[in-house]
Amino acid sequence: QAMLARGFRARDLRHASGTEISTPTCMASARVAKCVALGCLAVATVAPATAPCGEGDGGACAAGDAFSTLQVAARSKAHVGLRIAELLHPHSPHFQALPYAAAKSAGSTSGDGTVCYQGASASRLALLTLFASPAGRAWPASSQAYAEGLRANRVQYAAAHGYDYCEVTVASLSEGRPLAWGKVAAIQALLEQNRTVLWMDSDALVLKRDQDWEEVVRKALGKEPKNLVFSTDFQERLPTPSASQSTINSGVLLSPPTDWAKSFWASVWSDFPEAINDIWWEQRAILLYRDAHPEDFARH
Repeated sequence: QAMLARGFRARDLRHASGTEISTPTCMASARVAKCVALGCLAVATVAPATAPCGEGDGGACAAGDAFSTLQVAARSKAHVGLRIAELLHPHSPHFQALPYAAAKSAGSTSGDGTVCYQGASASRLALLTLFASPAGRAWPASSQAYAEGLRANRVQYAAAHGYDYCEVTVASLSEGRPLAWGKVAAIQALLEQNRTVLWMDSDALVLKRDQDWEEVVRKALGKEPKNLVFSTDFQERLPTPSASQSTINSGVLLSPPTDWAKSFWASVWSDFPEAINDIWWEQRAILLYRDAHPEDFARH
């Protein structure tokens, strides 16, 4: 259903995925939907079956043949799932790994726009920031200087604690939405790498570099681990913190790579279209998620 909503057809799947797919000429969009519903895209990991439709047949395949009309040749179910994820989120970034020292010569942009600066090996925690100019707009000199200072601030803190600093400087992740939505796509990409994401908006700086973020969170939560940790929007005077009453600011957050967190971010991206052009963008979608699932949100 998601693929159909994005306008995919059988030949689009074949060409875009790079995965061998059998798509008879009579495969109609309805048959693609049937295959998705039956789950054959997730389980058909053997060579494509013989298509039941004749060459050049313009009619729709019989519903009972749907399972065999679209078969995927792949090494594993996980590989198939990854390919489908890439189709549904074509701008999912692939972060280039560079040493911390490379940040000093990166200038105002970072290579292809998606880079992780790291130590000898990748860290399980990645400090992540998006700093990009809207497509087609050049950065003024002041913004270039800020980008370099921001990167230095992040890399110095990351290096002090053995974290990675991952940076996005391309606007395409938002897929035509306001630029802030690229945050969600970038977070999702790192979660799929099984990495805990410490997100900081580009207008936030690290001031106390000696403080380990994970230790700060442990002290705040005690023995009650959570799937997401947000900052509040302002200093509140609540008797006790409350997930249902507190304000939320998505400018600074911590998201471990749990199944719940991955599902949450997928919902934030997909389930609240009224938030796309809201002045709070993805933060509005987060609040709408809490309104729609108050108990679930409070628990996690």
